[in-house]
Amino acid sequence: MTNIDRSHPALQFMQCTNEQCGLRYPQAIHPQSSVGCPRCGSPVRVVAQCGSAQQTQVMQPPRPLAVNLLLDNIRSAHNVGSILRTADGAGVRHVYLCGITPTPQQANVRKTALGAEKGLSWSVHSNGAAQAMRLQEAGQFLCAIEGSGNASSLFAEPFMAEQFNASAAQQIVLIIGNEISGVDPGILAQCQRRWFLPMLGAKRSLNVAVACGIALYHLRFAVGAM
Repeated sequence: MTNIDRSHPALQFMQCTNEQCGLRYPQAIHPQSSVGCPRCGSPVRVVAQCGSAQQTQVMQPPRPLAVNLLLDNIRSAHNVGSILRTADGAGVRHVYLCGITPTPQQANVRKTALGAEKGLSWSVHSNGAAQAMRLQEAGQFLCAIEGSGNASSLFAEPFMAEQFNASAAQQIVLIIGNEISGVDPGILAQCQRRWFLPMLGAKRSLNVAVACGIALYHLRFAVGAM
């Protein structure tokens, strides 16, 4: 079974006829399409075509883990939109937007969410620490992506085998904090798990939307298989 996104027009790949340029690029098939190379202005030719549908395999995670997301004081609307799009793809059940985190009511969130916000369940909460406490009191399993303190590698720590019963009502809440200050200490104090993403290059951190995407898909597919 495939999930077909028909929001994209049919495309053709063009190539510049100028050998010194040789630019190859995609272009929508349209009567008003440019016939000149966008780099050097030389004539271009069609070298390949592809259909209008982007097809992605739809598959169920190995275990039906219930994953929610809590975004605490994320500053960037573009990051929030990107996270919402990933959350939709990963099958997140609910997103808690806490503190100053922009909501889908803002145009810049919708710009990068690309409509994913329409199918997601989300709510707004002024105090992330208070909301985390409510979730913990309701029996949810709180996990934070946070590199400081006694965090463990997301990929090194066995999880779910004994600590989580996928058949129970308990749900996972993945918590992502501010791009600069990280997760609120008041929230961290309530988390059952703290994870960091190991870094192998010169930089010591990832973009918050990228980090969230890695953690979400690890929880949904890699961890769910344990």
